[in-house]
Amino acid sequence: LRWPFTAPLAPTRTTAKSERTNMDETRASPALLQHLRSTFAPLYTTPRCTAGRIHPPTDRGDKKSITVTVQVSQADIQRKERRRYEQTLVSETNASGHVHDFERASPFPTTLESIVLQSLSPSGRRMCIFRKDSKSDQPALYIEIWEESLLVKSVPIGDKHGNVMANDLGSLSWSEDEKFLVYGAEHKKHERKNKTSFFTSPASKGEGEAKDEGRAYEFDEDHGEQYTGIHDARLFLLRVADAISSNEREYAKSGEAPSFISEVRGIPEEWGCEHARFFPSANSGASSGGSSAPLSASAASNYVLVFGARTPQDRRLGYIYCRNRPQNLFMLDLSHTINESCEVSANKTVQVTDAIENLRTDIGEGAKGRCVVNARLPSFSPDGTKLCYISASSAFAHASAHRLHCIECDPKTKTIHKESAKVVVDVVDECPESASDFPGLFPYTGPFDRCWLDTNVIALETQWKSECAVILVNVESASIVRVQGPSRGSLSILDALTREQFNGGDATGRTAALLVSCSTPTSPGGVYFGVINVDSGDANWSLVRHLAPPKVQDVTSSLVWNVLSHQSDTHAYESILIAEKNATASSPLLVYPHGGPHSAWATAYMSPIVFLAVMGFRMLLVNYRGSTGFGQNSIDGLCGKCGEQDVADVFAAACSVSNDSTACSVIGGSHGGFLTGHLSGQHPSKWKAAVLRNPVINVASMFSGTDIVEWCAAEANGLDFSCVRDMLRLSEESIAKQYRASPIAHVDNVTVPSLIILGTGDRRVPPFQGREWYYNLKIRDVKTQMLIYDDPHAIEKVENNCDCWINVFLWFLEHGAIEAPAAK
Repeated sequence: LRWPFTAPLAPTRTTAKSERTNMDETRASPALLQHLRSTFAPLYTTPRCTAGRIHPPTDRGDKKSITVTVQVSQADIQRKERRRYEQTLVSETNASGHVHDFERASPFPTTLESIVLQSLSPSGRRMCIFRKDSKSDQPALYIEIWEESLLVKSVPIGDKHGNVMANDLGSLSWSEDEKFLVYGAEHKKHERKNKTSFFTSPASKGEGEAKDEGRAYEFDEDHGEQYTGIHDARLFLLRVADAISSNEREYAKSGEAPSFISEVRGIPEEWGCEHARFFPSANSGASSGGSSAPLSASAASNYVLVFGARTPQDRRLGYIYCRNRPQNLFMLDLSHTINESCEVSANKTVQVTDAIENLRTDIGEGAKGRCVVNARLPSFSPDGTKLCYISASSAFAHASAHRLHCIECDPKTKTIHKESAKVVVDVVDECPESASDFPGLFPYTGPFDRCWLDTNVIALETQWKSECAVILVNVESASIVRVQGPSRGSLSILDALTREQFNGGDATGRTAALLVSCSTPTSPGGVYFGVINVDSGDANWSLVRHLAPPKVQDVTSSLVWNVLSHQSDTHAYESILIAEKNATASSPLLVYPHGGPHSAWATAYMSPIVFLAVMGFRMLLVNYRGSTGFGQNSIDGLCGKCGEQDVADVFAAACSVSNDSTACSVIGGSHGGFLTGHLSGQHPSKWKAAVLRNPVINVASMFSGTDIVEWCAAEANGLDFSCVRDMLRLSEESIAKQYRASPIAHVDNVTVPSLIILGTGDRRVPPFQGREWYYNLKIRDVKTQMLIYDDPHAIEKVENNCDCWINVFLWFLEHGAIEAPAAK
């Protein structure tokens, strides 16, 4: 089918991407297609909040005025892109301290189209923006400095470095005095334009310009899926005062790199740096209180950085979605930054954590080793006396239970007391039966700059069984309190204010503030402002803004959802069931296992799933054993059993909510596609139709083509390796086991009509995996079809996503998995 949101579609049209033959014309009638478009579009274009900021309250007598800024992303189907915009909302407290619901400060939001990266300074007086100029023939990147609502400087970066890292590999942090800003950018050595072939003409090289001849086609490892062409970030320092006083016309005319940007020296060139943070200055009375000898970069240092660094490996592995990559924290003294020279020099880096050295530390006789694989995402407490970070507990599962660590610091001398390091939140092995008991720390994100509620309490997001929850952790007492949201569903932290910030400098108050996004499987929910008791976690919530337009509320009002529990022979697991209110056990069932396998569905809004539920499916989202949020033992128990244990869990969950008359179908992507292939082969009579998105089909053949080779060894073989070099030396039996663990081993049994959806740029599960399934089904005369999109592993471009999900529904409709809805 062509792009379904432009012109009407002929019901039996054939294109290069899709062959739909012998389709019943009534199923793809213009009226039906229009109904699908008109239903899907508002659900898919529902805005989602991606960031937020609470500005310090302003006293107005016995009341406070509170201002909040939220950033929203929204799909624009006509322009085939995602749009970003920002909106400011205001509220005030009454005499008793209750915060009223918020109102818009202006009728319409402000667009953020050209902004690559931005950061508000600690005082809120300055804003730094990296903005892309798309008007010129060769798009340039500008640095803008804003001060108290005025643009005071806009300067092109020139060729000082490569692309600015606006992703998980980057950094952006202000010094506390707001004189400096550190950020991450690609080193120029990785730019292909600096390398030439041996036969490049001398004239094209530029007079006097040094080029790397004969290196134009050298292989240069990057970070894999969705980070193609992105290599390691270097740290760069922006001198804010020099930037403001610079002559932007001179730089614009000459094209030279501005002198107020300097690369931070003292870091080994082969390291990749991320999440750099300036060491805070001392507040009144702040002290580490430690008696051990401190780890010090320089006792007289004014500026010290703490950052994460990835050291070289035998083979660079994919980074996105992989929280187990080796990394450590380092401290770097920048005491020579304030001088006449434009160059930034630094003393030698000092290691803060010993994560890599402790890779094989066992925690008890007979217990499986709980290694500290990495140390990442550093965050300082508001008074600078504590440094927290998180670490993964599994070297081979991409997502596992995490620890929260804390180290005492002295902000006066910029020292870290290494011997004071302690684990505040440890790994929870066995998931507790009670829904109210903590199942372990499984963070979507980690500690960030604005997540502290006071000097001892930090707010974190975590997967809590089938929900995304917010917890408050007291780093002194190690107590954990779950924050109850404004409604059922899942929470996501956007911003926080400490007790002192929220109470106008008064540190004796016991309330702080949180800004969260809250949604459910059937509603986009909204953004909420919470006044939080830092001791008990009790919250009083006020609505900042709804995210669901009225039409979406009308469409989804007929849906209900529930979390179901399932019991296996080892561990319990859950699923989320979404259906119409009048659905029965005989209503069409669509089973949807998640990918990973070490991830999880959460009770949050997902527009494609809501669309399929509105169309009449009961949607069963299965968090099989091995999902995050259910303790570490559940994750460990799946490694080496993929293709068996996870398949059995999904099938058992499906059987528990269906009967002999139920039309059951299955869909999944990545590892969920792996499970869909297995379910099609191991239980072929159960399913009316199947859809596989970028599926793992043959682990043995995927091993040499994926950016995550260790995934194959860990999940199919159950092998744990201390280094990539050992991992690449698989025996013949190990490769045979990978094949036996794969869906391809059961392809002879498949009779289920199968739609295969692939992304041409997928480096996680290469497209040849899906093609292998397609051709194997074709030669066995199984009805199959393949859609190919110019996308990476996640089919996420607006045009492709819309086309994909309309095709998914039509596939199920064509093969009797569901009846055609009444066109409205």
